Amino acid sequence: MAADGALFLRKKLWKNVAEAESELSGFIPISYFEEIKELVKLIRRAVLYGDCSHPQAIYGLYELNDLLAECRIFAHEWKKVNKKCLLLNPFRTYFIRKMKKRLATIKWTFAEGMRSHRETQPMIKGRYLGRKIPGNRRKDRAELMLQPKQVLGFEEQAEKIEGLLLGGGAGFTAIGIVGIAGVGKTALVQKVLFSDRVWDEFSPVIWLCLSDISEEILQVNTGFSIVTCILENLSGKGSIEM
Repeated sequence: MAADGALFLRKKLWKNVAEAESELSGFIPISYFEEIKELVKLIRRAVLYGDCSHPQAIYGLYELNDLLAECRIFAHEWKKVNKKCLLLNPFRTYFIRKMKKRLATIKWTFAEGMRSHRETQPMIKGRYLGRKIPGNRRKDRAELMLQPKQVLGFEEQAEKIEGLLLGGGAGFTAIGIVGIAGVGKTALVQKVLFSDRVWDEFSPVIWLCLSDISEEILQVNTGFSIVTCILENLSGKGSIEM
């Protein structure tokens, strides 16, 4: 439920930002909206990497929604009072400064929450989108996780896979990516799974690594083993992300 709530608030916030950008054009600097967008992306990445809890994300998104609502109300009221002098009014300058300070406070509070969460959740380190990494293969998440902008190329392949996932391939139950080690299969998957279109359509997203399931169990019942892994993730033993 918390994951669904965070996803709903994020979608709502993106919509509100788009509306506010148009509505408050010329009143609120465009850089202010860019800062809000960057913070929303930071919150999404933090949940994705396990650097914060869903309640922390929900709190941050609520605060940003309130911030936008206050800006829109203020602009609407002052436009009614004095349309001509609004842009030159010193109270407008004061209000914008106040909102920027509040945005900085939200950023700081969320960053502190991330730090606290990492300190109290040491076992999250070594997990990779729900994948449990064996001890001798355990690495820091920074080495395992890639940002979409860090994945160069694959645009054509990623677009095709996204099309299949989002309805262009009716009847598909699985999409295979074939290639020798090191050609970028994992990077391509990350590029697709981290795209805004895919995250908005699918929640949660669970990453399962079959190589982490012992061969003995797989030989007995492959289907049962995969379902068990999925259920472990859904029960909270694994990692489910927004």
